[in-house]
Amino acid sequence: MCKKIISRSLLKLCMFLCVSACVFACRYNVRDVGFVDLRPAPYAFYCFVDSSTPAEFVSAFDTVAGAGLLDTNIKHVIINVDEQSGHPAKAYLQKHFPDSLPAIIFASQDGRSMLLPIGDTAGSINDKLWVITNDLAASPKREEILDKLISSFAVVLVVNPDENARSIAQQAIDHIASQLPLMPKHVSRPPALAVIESLDAQKERTLLWALDIDAADSKPSITVLYGRGRRMGFTLKDDQLNADTLIGLLSIIGADCECGLDRKWMEGLMFPFTWNDGLKQDAAKALGFDPEDPSVKMEISLILKNGPTTQRAAADFSAIPEVGFGYQEIEVTFDAPEEAAVPEVPAIESQEEIPKPQTVPWESEAESPSYKFAVILLALVIAVVLGTGVFIALRGKNEVK
Repeated sequence: MCKKIISRSLLKLCMFLCVSACVFACRYNVRDVGFVDLRPAPYAFYCFVDSSTPAEFVSAFDTVAGAGLLDTNIKHVIINVDEQSGHPAKAYLQKHFPDSLPAIIFASQDGRSMLLPIGDTAGSINDKLWVITNDLAASPKREEILDKLISSFAVVLVVNPDENARSIAQQAIDHIASQLPLMPKHVSRPPALAVIESLDAQKERTLLWALDIDAADSKPSITVLYGRGRRMGFTLKDDQLNADTLIGLLSIIGADCECGLDRKWMEGLMFPFTWNDGLKQDAAKALGFDPEDPSVKMEISLILKNGPTTQRAAADFSAIPEVGFGYQEIEVTFDAPEEAAVPEVPAIESQEEIPKPQTVPWESEAESPSYKFAVILLALVIAVVLGTGVFIALRGKNEVK
């Protein structure tokens, strides 16, 4: 009888510990992961100068860019082409062929770039640089989107909307709203809708460029945004513009981060924005955890590190499955499109000026903090199980006596 009591008690304890461990391990979904920033700034604001460039200009650029891009995901970099002849970012100069130096180029981590004309009109260099940096750092629509991303499941951004595009967006939003109770983690509000009319396209040219949308294109497009201004997949255009595809992309955002989903889906490229203290506090309150917390970053880093990844881009949207919000193992693979080929211009993450995440250089898995933490946790669990077993055994003997 004593043995049965002990066995049942130990079984219940083990089940409790296992369930607790699973709940702890699966407390994030893809949306949560999207709020945690582990990588260097995905955008670079380059200023190319040479030995003849006035020192006043270099100083003005460094001062204005440093202040104007504060709290943004944009890194400003000054490159003297005479002194840094081998710098890989010089490929941007070869691509755009500016008439003269200094030249200012804005580049994305995916290799795209655009030349930003300084102009030769009257006015101080400081004033011109402030206009440029302000346009890169923020815009009314980006501020609206960030506010909605914090309080809502995701944002469905419709550009140049027509009746069909609006209908597709609303169908997808309504469907996800009906599925919210089935999510691994509760989110109170369904996806929010954001719209950029054709008349406002030029005002939002930086945002549209970041999302790979031509501001001069009058065709409708839809982009799914989640987390800290991340794009899920690619912008939907033309034949890709349908409700099933949009629902598939939105469903991925609600998936458990511990499922078999390719980790590339959790690290969508951010658009340029300012992430100030107010937004940080609002995000922490809404999420129930602080995405800036080092321990959270380490945990998310391990999830991304240990999960499956591929180098293929997610572009064949017709193949995107609808991901149920209940737990399931899924595998999402796609063929890379022609436009997703490796760009001729080197990606920013390969350039030494863009800082790497400040993480501990783990030489082996056994030396990593996560491994040590796991060993300590396992030892504590074993100690609790053994201690409980001994206590129950002693108590059983006393009852028998």
